[in-house]
Amino acid sequence: INLNNSKHFLIDASVTNFNTNQWNSYPALNGFDGHVTFNENRGMAALETRDASTLWPNLFRSGIDIDKLTGTIAWGKTGQGWLIVGPALFGQHGDLKMLGRVKIVLDRQSKFGDFVDAGIEFAEGDLEGLRQYLNLNRISPKTADHINQIIQAGRLNSASLLLFGRVKQFPYI
Repeated sequence: INLNNSKHFLIDASVTNFNTNQWNSYPALNGFDGHVTFNENRGMAALETRDASTLWPNLFRSGIDIDKLTGTIAWGKTGQGWLIVGPALFGQHGDLKMLGRVKIVLDRQSKFGDFVDAGIEFAEGDLEGLRQYLNLNRISPKTADHINQIIQAGRLNSASLLLFGRVKQFPYI
């Protein structure tokens, strides 16, 4: 992505222990490290994060602890909206390892609206650590309680999660 053709501004920064507040539907970020470059039309962030967390009350009932998160996320304007792409993101929580990709189209003018296409591969982890990712605000508290009662202990060898659909229709069950 060539960001040097900006007419209004260009920000290029290395960040350590980057924190934000939760605002509207955007999550709070705590302790993120990496390099960001962006202007009014597009940007990218190369993440090299250890010991961070995020609080996303619109999606999860509690905060998500992140031991490690690496990869690149890019975003840019597309006609009426935005495209956000993270082709290869690696995360770790405890001994639970994750490799994922994400593509999000934010375009409320289109007939499809905001759209997500994401896939995560989980490997080599403690099942109890997986519970924090299943504690979704968009499912009923009764269902969340059942999930938390069912998953008590054990080891995960591998699992896949695919999210594909309109953001408004999440969760896709």
